[in-house]
Amino acid sequence: MKPLLVFTLIALVSAVSQGLSIERPLENVSGRFSRQLQGLCHDGDSVYVVQRYRVWKITKDQLAHLKKVRHDDLLSSPIPKKFALRGFDHMGDCDASNGRVFIAMDGGSPAKVLILDARTLEVLAAPDIPSTQKGISWVAVDRTDQSLLIGQFEFNRSTPQFHRLKLSDDLRHLSEIESFSLLERDGRSVIQVGRVQAVEVDSSRRKLYLLSDVAEGGVLKFDLDRRTLEERMPIPFRPPADEIEGLDVLERGEPGPYPFTGRLFVLMNHKTFFGLDGRLNLFVFE
Repeated sequence: MKPLLVFTLIALVSAVSQGLSIERPLENVSGRFSRQLQGLCHDGDSVYVVQRYRVWKITKDQLAHLKKVRHDDLLSSPIPKKFALRGFDHMGDCDASNGRVFIAMDGGSPAKVLILDARTLEVLAAPDIPSTQKGISWVAVDRTDQSLLIGQFEFNRSTPQFHRLKLSDDLRHLSEIESFSLLERDGRSVIQVGRVQAVEVDSSRRKLYLLSDVAEGGVLKFDLDRRTLEERMPIPFRPPADEIEGLDVLERGEPGPYPFTGRLFVLMNHKTFFGLDGRLNLFVFE
């Protein structure tokens, strides 16, 4: 039996043993929006899919029939030219709240969070991040106080460093509230994870989800207040052809824009043609 097939079967068996139900309602969807996928988030009745150079807005009805939707019918926006000229050539993970889409910006210095109007995808602001000079790879909103959690992607297994930031009312400034690391189940050992691609906060349940794009990774679930690991949720994907890039979660009682039953959503990119093209896949955890 081939090693990749063995890993996929192990991941599926492990997920079943933990009482998880995994669906794959979108599989290998092709389009201009499916290449070099980086992030996934939602606000109101729309989902936002981030590519390396562009963000797309997809409504609930469009998502239900995504294979038939023409890219010309989707609202999208590229990296603003003034930031691209300053070296910001890579958008990362995203989150959305209160009519705004927040996107991690990578490649330039000082690091920035790009803030867009969720309705029009027009740029509202792009404040500098005070805690790091490197570009950032992911951003998540804690809706309890609307603070932002940001961090960086590392290729090797490492300790993810989280920075909690407060956004000024005029959206022009970010100030650091705290920085922290996550812990293993014992509450003492600092966790080490490889290739963190996305982070999401479920404020209503006080949980933090981390997406690790390595074979032994998948979704890691943490208690947000104690910052300790509670559960590992494997995903049946096959690196390096497959990359899990985006993570989204519905808060308690939130209907959300997804036309699929579930609460936790993982975006996967299946690379084709030596990585020059890609296919959009969506996993759903119930």
